[in-house]
Amino acid sequence: MAFYHRLRYQIMLLTIVLAVVPLLAASYFMIRQASRGILQEKEWWLFGAARELDAALPAGFDELLAQEGLTAADRQAKIRALNRALAGITDEVAAAYPGVGVGYYSLDLDAIITYGPSSQYQDKVGLSIGPDHEGRRVMATGEPRVQIANLVRGDIVNAMIPIKRDGRVIGYIWANVFTADVRNQVALMLRPFYIVLLLALLVAVGGAVVLSGNLARKVEMIKEGLVRLEREPSFRFNPMSGEVGEIVGAINRMVDTRQALQEQVSRMERLAAVGELAAGLAHEIRNPLTGISGFAQCLARALPPGEELHQQAEIIISEVIRIERIIQELLSFARPRDGRVLPMDVNQLVEETAVLISPRAQKAGVEVKLFLAPDLPEIYGDSQQLKQVFLNLCLNAVQAMERGGRLTITTRREGSHVQAIFADTGCGIDPGQVKKIFDPFFTTRVKGTGLGLPVSQRIVEKHGGSIRVESRPGEGSTFTVFLPVDFNRPGV
Repeated sequence: MAFYHRLRYQIMLLTIVLAVVPLLAASYFMIRQASRGILQEKEWWLFGAARELDAALPAGFDELLAQEGLTAADRQAKIRALNRALAGITDEVAAAYPGVGVGYYSLDLDAIITYGPSSQYQDKVGLSIGPDHEGRRVMATGEPRVQIANLVRGDIVNAMIPIKRDGRVIGYIWANVFTADVRNQVALMLRPFYIVLLLALLVAVGGAVVLSGNLARKVEMIKEGLVRLEREPSFRFNPMSGEVGEIVGAINRMVDTRQALQEQVSRMERLAAVGELAAGLAHEIRNPLTGISGFAQCLARALPPGEELHQQAEIIISEVIRIERIIQELLSFARPRDGRVLPMDVNQLVEETAVLISPRAQKAGVEVKLFLAPDLPEIYGDSQQLKQVFLNLCLNAVQAMERGGRLTITTRREGSHVQAIFADTGCGIDPGQVKKIFDPFFTTRVKGTGLGLPVSQRIVEKHGGSIRVESRPGEGSTFTVFLPVDFNRPGV
């Protein structure tokens, strides 16, 4: 359980980091973009109010003072006169833009002329802006500017445009709003987004908890299964879903492959031991058989035909011949001869085999059908040895169809192999015996030696191939010989 909890916390932390960090980063970017958008919209709105003031200004400040006859008046008198003339306009625009402060500034008088709403900011009239105020840059360059700072009104967003008359900048107009109001508007607009973000974070964390639990549980099962597999080689994992299921399937296939390889190694070891034993027995038996056969032949010649002893001598000779055939099979199994490696046509081998088996097949009432693939590539090996394999498979098929039937021989290419398929409609093989049919001396026939299929398998393996069998009792058997195209090919 310690492993489970540790792995779960690690997966959960990793999932949260992978899910939450990008989400927070994207949210931060979106919030900044939204804030900039709102601020830009607010700036356009403030510039609109400032331009309304500019359009409402009938003439320059000097013209207004000349109308009042105050051209030679002192600075304070001029400020009061201009304020009386323009305060109404300023208040009217301020009323149209709630929460906005607007006004005029004179470059020549270096003073605030109006500040609306005047009911709140009349005391600001006559003040001068500081040397670092962006308004001075507006009047110096004649270009609109925005300044976010703590100014005359307080902490504000201040949009400023120059007042140009007769090609000359005579001051500037501003429209501003409290920075807190902008922040409140941003917060109000982003409130649904924050709610969605919070829900997304909760879903991400909840999903991480569930995902980490499921994944850690499956990994724990795999870990326990691998530990169990060390004790029980036949153990198999139960199927799982998703990517973990693919891993489990791969482990099961790997275990099956390992078990098959172990069985193959064990079989090869058994075959090697049997081969050595068979070679020794064949050598020891062949010598006395030669003497027995010679004495039996002499006895048969010496006795008149028809007598019982003559018949018994003939039986001895025939049985010795049968034993010698078995010994030859033993030697072929124990020490298969090295054949000549030459190019060969599998279709031609099948046709020659069919000719050889034809008399016996006709006698047993078996129909032989050939389906040979055209343009089948040549393979390299010993044609006589492979013909022996094909003939043995055909003989077994004919013997399995005691009441007649059909033997179908098919050739084809699949990938890098040529296949020769021998399918019969005989009695089939019991499932419990399928794995034993390639074991030496295993046979289901009374007169069989149990060496035909083992010898055939060794020949095919010597050619880099394999034999696969599929059989069902009562439905016949299919033996497929796989032969690699490039095995023993010169230059490969």
